Amino acid sequence: MKDQKIQNNNSPDLTSQERPSHILVVDDDPNTLELLRIKLHRSGYQVSSAPNGKQALTCINQDPPDLILLDLIMPGMNGIQVCRIIRAQTSLPIIMISACDSREKVIEALQEGADDFLTKPFSLHELTARIRAVLRRSTQPSQPEKICVCVGKLKADFYSGSISYQDTLLDFTPTENDLMLELLLYPNQVIPHERLLEHVWGDAYQDNVEYLHMYISRLRKKIQHVPEVTIQSISGSGYLLSA
Repeated sequence: MKDQKIQNNNSPDLTSQERPSHILVVDDDPNTLELLRIKLHRSGYQVSSAPNGKQALTCINQDPPDLILLDLIMPGMNGIQVCRIIRAQTSLPIIMISACDSREKVIEALQEGADDFLTKPFSLHELTARIRAVLRRSTQPSQPEKICVCVGKLKADFYSGSISYQDTLLDFTPTENDLMLELLLYPNQVIPHERLLEHVWGDAYQDNVEYLHMYISRLRKKIQHVPEVTIQSISGSGYLLSA
């Protein structure tokens, strides 16, 4: 059951209407579900919960949250399957959580569209920091000082944060969008891994090069029909958007 909205003027994620950010927590363990609900509630978020993937999809259709905290290992539909279904319909931010920290699972989660991966057990401080970072990427336009960049028929509007090709908006998740905007801001220039991670994810992510590799792979698939640009890997250095 959804908690009542919390009137907390100190919350870092309030919108202009003073509405707390709405977090949907999905976990089959009732104790974990209740603990996260209470902690996030006390941190100033509006919280709803679902004990499995099927109910989570129902909640998303009825009342889309601002962010989904999704457990990886659940009976029935696991977190990867749920993430795949969500990504086919929406770009809502998703943080995958799991006691399993294998490299393969992290990569699989990111490939299927998760915006972040957090390994249990984690502190409330780390959890809320990750939530704030992901929400910030999903709600704030990148580099508003540079209004527009056009590469052939590919257009990036840095005021609205939108990217279009032949006047059709491209379907990026918020993180994919921020990364693409960062690359488009410096076409034909090598951008170091560390700089991309810092500008798109934040200072705490500078060692998460795997995140960057996965997102670049996803971007390449989504712009493969755009002949004007390609994303090149510069070994041991970074990436270059060739325009």
